Amino acid sequence: LLPVAEMLETAGSVAREALFAYSTVLSFLVASDRLIATYTYAWYEKQGASTFLVFLVLGALVETYSITVAVFVVYEMYSIRVHLVFMATGAVVGLVCFCFVFRLNLRLHNRFRPHYFGFSDYSIARSYQISENVLILKVLRKVALETAYYTIPTFVLFLFFVLSTAGSGLDFWRNLAIAGFDLFIALYVL
Repeated sequence: LLPVAEMLETAGSVAREALFAYSTVLSFLVASDRLIATYTYAWYEKQGASTFLVFLVLGALVETYSITVAVFVVYEMYSIRVHLVFMATGAVVGLVCFCFVFRLNLRLHNRFRPHYFGFSDYSIARSYQISENVLILKVLRKVALETAYYTIPTFVLFLFFVLSTAGSGLDFWRNLAIAGFDLFIALYVL
């Protein structure tokens, strides 16, 4: 019974760390999808099997990253501090990419109008795709803000747990921080 309990504990730890990693790079996934939609609007508009395949590939890349990082940290293949650097880097890169794609689509939305280029250079498909991107990114920006309400405290609690050492007189606060980390991961799912 003990090996089964250890396996379940390990699986739970990997799932927890994978969800944490996923939450930090989710904005990168959205930005990548919208960037592809921006530049390949004619193909993306058709919504064929290849469009769905692109979304699956992007999702698989993010899932692979999340699970790999989780396995590395749970099995201590690198230090927990390196793990924090990965999480922070993923969050910052994702946020920067999201902001870049959002601003790019806002600029294009204001630029691609029939009166701007003349009717012969105007593309209804492109205009529609950019308008759709702007709408989706505005909605996701609100969701991203709410997600940040859970990701930032989670990261801070985890950071405190890692930076404070066991036996330093802060054991109560360390345990409270890791319990709060687990709570925020659970709330993130909701």
